[in-house]
Amino acid sequence: MNRLRQECGAEIAYSTVWDYVSRRRREIAEAAGTAPTAGFVVRHDQPGMDAEVDFGEAWVDLAGERTKCFVFALLLAYSGKAVHHRAEEAEARPEGRPARRR
Repeated sequence: MNRLRQECGAEIAYSTVWDYVSRRRREIAEAAGTAPTAGFVVRHDQPGMDAEVDFGEAWVDLAGERTKCFVFALLLAYSGKAVHHRAEEAEARPEGRPARRR
């Protein structure tokens, strides 16, 4: 973008350049006979074979007080069901499960 401005004095939106470059890349690849195929990620279609896990922090209002919580999220790929666990402390058991508040 800076080069276009400096060399040509062009004031063009980033999205316009993005669209043009994307289209030209496809045209050049097709002309060379190397058109890229669509990319995808293989997901298992059997129960228990694939899941996504994340652990992070979130600030929430509990009983009118701003509190930092730790969140564990598990998404099962087959069913699409999710499990979320909130803990006010980032303690964990040796087995790796989140600690329970007592």
